[in-house]
Amino acid sequence: MASLQKDPSGNYHVCFRLGRKRFKRSLHTTSEEDALDKLGLLKENLGFVNRGKLIIPDGADVPTFLLSDGKLNQPV
Repeated sequence: MASLQKDPSGNYHVCFRLGRKRFKRSLHTTSEEDALDKLGLLKENLGFVNRGKLIIPDGADVPTFLLSDGKLNQPV
């Protein structure tokens, strides 16, 4: 399960759990539409991970990996 949170400055963050670990990452946007699009991508990729269609590499930054559609292992 993943959800959005809005901080006092208006930036959106995504929060989710994978296994027993909780993750929170800024989406670097104040646009609700952009935040919802990124949340949808994250939920889709979490589904792929849960079904074994997407494997998170060892040592990868999990939120970055999932939000980049499995293309980045570390933040730029």
